Amino acid sequence: MQRVDLNSMFRLIKFEKTGEEIRTHILPLVVALETKVAEREGRIAKIRAEYDITDADVIEAMAQMQRGAYSTNAIGPTTITKKQIPHGVFTNLEAEQSAIYTEREQIKKLTIVARNLDSATNYHLSYEELEWLSF
Repeated sequence: MQRVDLNSMFRLIKFEKTGEEIRTHILPLVVALETKVAEREGRIAKIRAEYDITDADVIEAMAQMQRGAYSTNAIGPTTITKKQIPHGVFTNLEAEQSAIYTEREQIKKLTIVARNLDSATNYHLSYEELEWLSF
């Protein structure tokens, strides 16, 4: 049996969908992304409460991380609070915040697209777009 590269097979094919069909697939994605953002914000709040991390602690820790003035086990004591907070905690906070930023950008783009689609117009989607929108 001959080996087939499926990735290149459908590149030239465009799939026709109405604006309304596309919108009905976009809106659940927006809801799912908003849910993810809320979950991440909850995790951030929980971590900050658990370690009693203030905004000043976050600012100082991020400044230390950018300067490379931290050990692999702990940040601090910070000059503001004199706390010993593990480096991994701040790395986790930074990763969550970065993911929130990315997800909010996706929400913004999807919302703009959904709002501006003409319901009756047919649009041509690539295979990747079709797959991403879960058609």
